[in-house]
This record gives sequence, structure tokens and C-alpha cells, in this order.
Amino acid sequence: MIKTITQDDLIKYVYGETNSEENEQIEISLSLDEELKNDLSDFTFIKNEIKKIDLSPSQRMVDNLIFFSKNYSA
Repeated sequence: MIKTITQDDLIKYVYGETNSEENEQIEISLSLDEELKNDLSDFTFIKNEIKKIDLSPSQRMVDNLIFFSKNYSA
């Protein structure tokens, strides 16, 4: 029996959070469903674009946090 693959399943697959049995089910479904392949392509693209985002704080933000913590008294 082939399980219905959801977008949540695809996202887990893209991030390597599926086990070998789930991978097999997803790959079978991908071979049969063009829309699912397009969804996988979109999620893979999004994952790669997210990696490009600079998530480190600015030096100004770091300085403000340090200043606040040095001057904070409870």
C-alpha cells in the first residue's frame, strides 16, 4: 500500500528527517506524481535560499545587548 505523501512529509524529506522506509515511500510517490515532484523542487529551492540568509546580529545589536546587560540590575 502506498501512503499519501503530504507537504509535511516532503519538508521532512528535504531536511533529511525521514527514515529509510519513509524515504522509499516518498520516492515511489515522486516517481508517480508530477505535482509532488514540483513541490519537492520548490521545497529544495526554499531550503537552499534560506541557507543564504545572514542570520547573525549586527555589531550594533551586539553592542546594545552588552551595554544593557552590564547596566541591568534586578
